[in-house]
Amino acid sequence: MILGFLFMLAGAAVVILPFWKILQRLGYSPYLSLLLVLPFLNIGLLYYVAFTDWPVERGAAPLKEV
Repeated sequence: MILGFLFMLAGAAVVILPFWKILQRLGYSPYLSLLLVLPFLNIGLLYYVAFTDWPVERGAAPLKEV
């Protein structure tokens, strides 16, 4: 039981950490990467990032590391 939880936690970290850095560099809140663990919101987040103007492109500075 605990081993399964640890695998699930490691899998979530493998997905969340890269998106945390990507969203931060694009100028979005890195906390949005936490949506990736929720079933339909992860696809919505990917489409949102893909088809909206990024804050960095609009001249906003990238967010500082949290």
